[in-house]
Order: sequence, then C-alpha cells, then structure tokens
Amino acid sequence: MAHRKALPIGLCLLSLICNSLVHAGKVPDQLVVQMVRDDQDVKECFEKMGLTKTAEFLTVEKISLSNKEGEELLVESTHNSDDCILCGNRRCSAWVYKRMGKGYALLLMVGGLDEMKVLPSSTNGLRDLKVVYPAGNFDPATVEIYKFDGKRYREYKTR
Repeated sequence: MAHRKALPIGLCLLSLICNSLVHAGKVPDQLVVQMVRDDQDVKECFEKMGLTKTAEFLTVEKISLSNKEGEELLVESTHNSDDCILCGNRRCSAWVYKRMGKGYALLLMVGGLDEMKVLPSSTNGLRDLKVVYPAGNFDPATVEIYKFDGKRYREYKTR
C-alpha cells in the first residue's frame, strides 16, 4: 500500500475548514482521469503506470471553500518513484478541484508548497487561499495570496 500523508497542518488553522474535512482517502478514478488532462506530470505517471498505480501517489481531502460543504477537494501528491515524479526536491504538489455535476473542475494547481491556509475573506463566492512556499538557504519563505476569479484561483498582486 502506498504511503499516505496527512493534510498540511496549515490548512487546519481555521476551524471552519477543519470541521468539514474528511480523513485522507483514495482519489476517485474519475478525478485521476481529470488530473491527467490538467497536469502533464500526472499524465506522464498515468502513461507509465496506469490509473490504479497513479492514484497511489495521491491523496484527497474534502474541503469547504464556500457555503456548500464538501464541494471542493484538495488533492496532494505524496511521494515519487522512478516512474512517477509529482514532488520536488523537498515538497510535493497540490491541486484544488470543485465537483461539477458528474465531473471535476480544476481551481488551483501549486507545486512545492510548505502549507496552504484558507483565509476568512472570500472572492466571487470562494474563500481566498494563502500559499507558503519554502525558503531558500538564505531567503525568506514566499507567501502568495490566491483569489477566485469566478473560474479559477489566480495569484493576487498585493502591490
């Protein structure tokens, strides 16, 4: 069985989202197929290993970024292998999806993050997200704010 990791601790800093989380689980096959369409790295894993093995490199959490509980999903990569590289040197990738009828729509894709926090503010009906990327040897961590533009999360320019 593949290694599964817990949700980044930063996401649980706000009780409003922690209350709606479900324990990490297997990514539904239909969502993996959508991820193959959305992300070249996931596509490469799928082409080398197939659907079931690719899903073993991912974990999913139901989250609530709106007033509709469990409409959004946080998918995280958990580890690498010789055939599947979804993590960087120190950190893995994360995707936020929204259930849309019988399918899924990609809202945000970020790589190499330290943590993701849901902010109390919202834009166009979904809560804003704060993503912290790791610091370099002598550089401070990079913090980005993402706001929903009605279709996807976009980096918000604070200056």
